[in-house]
Amino acid sequence: MSKTLLRELCFRWVERRGGFWIRSIFVPFTRLDVYVSLGFRVAGENIDLGNNNIDCQTRTIFHSTNVSVDMIYDELIKRANGSKQCSIDEFCRLYILLGLSEFLLPNRSGRVFLGLFKIIDNIQCLHRYDWGGVVYDYLVGSLCCASMSITNKGNSNYFCIVGCVYLLQMWALEHVLFAKTKGQSRCAKFPQILFWKDVKFPDSGVASTLQKNLVPLTKEELHQEVVKEALKEPCSGKKGKTKKIRELAEIVKENEALSRALDHQAAVIGTLEKVVSRLEEVLAEKENQEKGEPNLSNENHVHKD
Repeated sequence: MSKTLLRELCFRWVERRGGFWIRSIFVPFTRLDVYVSLGFRVAGENIDLGNNNIDCQTRTIFHSTNVSVDMIYDELIKRANGSKQCSIDEFCRLYILLGLSEFLLPNRSGRVFLGLFKIIDNIQCLHRYDWGGVVYDYLVGSLCCASMSITNKGNSNYFCIVGCVYLLQMWALEHVLFAKTKGQSRCAKFPQILFWKDVKFPDSGVASTLQKNLVPLTKEELHQEVVKEALKEPCSGKKGKTKKIRELAEIVKENEALSRALDHQAAVIGTLEKVVSRLEEVLAEKENQEKGEPNLSNENHVHKD
């Protein structure tokens, strides 16, 4: 994992909007990115990582209050070399627990979240849970803390991000950085980790690449109408590499201005609707009064006669 890339992303993280400022462009980082990158669903039952319910089968494998990733490795090795007997179901539960604790939900202490044990007991029901959501929330929470630490302390050499940090690298490669290397061509795979796991990420030149606002485009994408509209000139196969990307910052500003104008118009329309509603009420009250009260001018006229 590129520490330089993590540092640059921390600098550019915008907590209130949930994304990154890449030069003058805001690029969101959402739960959908977890689904596309890792293939985990972003809906289902919530996962409480802090649930300390020890009344579960997987938890009884360990004889310690706190279970670490190293302890899971030890148990797996014992079962793999035959020194300890176990069922296939038990081995699978330990293997899945290791993947969750080592890759998706790691922390600095290397401890396993107690809330995972109860869920792992029934591996046939793992599909019911919101794995993408918990991976996203855990990573974003750590990203917010790291970004605040770098911004406030001004020391970019010491920061810590826990969670699936490889997800951030895949996101950057897919959305921002040029991913093509010598002898490699970009292809569509789902989830995206099937492609990016074999791509070596160069640690040098990350900051300058982010500042140049580079966007990776395949030949197929260059021929899409939406992409063509974002380019200054219509792209062609031979000149595709020399085409300059349109200033997306101007598009963002225009969209934000239109959004503000729409919000203002909606507010004005809402106010006018209230005024019209009030006028209708006043008119109805006046009509009711005229129907219920006698005409004083006619009474006075009859009295004089």
